[in-house]
Amino acid sequence: MNKKTIISLSFLLLSILGFVFLYKPISVGNETLMADKGDLLAKKMEIENKLTLIEEQKADIEGVSDISLNVLKNAIPDKMQQDEVIRSLITISDENKVSLNSISFGKGGSLDNEVFVLRVNAGFDGGFSDLIRFLEGLESSKRKFTVNSISVQLASLTVGGVRKANFSLSMETYFFNE
Repeated sequence: MNKKTIISLSFLLLSILGFVFLYKPISVGNETLMADKGDLLAKKMEIENKLTLIEEQKADIEGVSDISLNVLKNAIPDKMQQDEVIRSLITISDENKVSLNSISFGKGGSLDNEVFVLRVNAGFDGGFSDLIRFLEGLESSKRKFTVNSISVQLASLTVGGVRKANFSLSMETYFFNE
């Protein structure tokens, strides 16, 4: 064999060895990387979708939060404010043609160590339909009232064809600072 043939065979052997040891592992690694790239793109799309959903929810919360905070501050004030409870009950009873006869307060517990309960018992006079309107007035009141029990005693007296009733309410209202 001459020198040119040996050099040619050496280059051919080096080329084959280079292909086997260099190019083939690179192509296998490249296939693995391509598969990983597909998985990463799928995860990226999933994360982008979640981020979009979170941003939409954040925008919803920000748009409502100012209004909700004002409603919450009115519904559950910072202090007990028994005088405001009395004023509210008088206003609601006057608007619904019910007479407020008596009112008593008792401090309740706390709902979650932040929101405290003020128990209110009140006695009223009025017609049965007035009672219904009064309860609807309580429900639409700015301050949050929860009626726990109602006691109704019908009077034998009728005024203008309307049978009068005495009714007692046991209810709760709420406040933040004890």
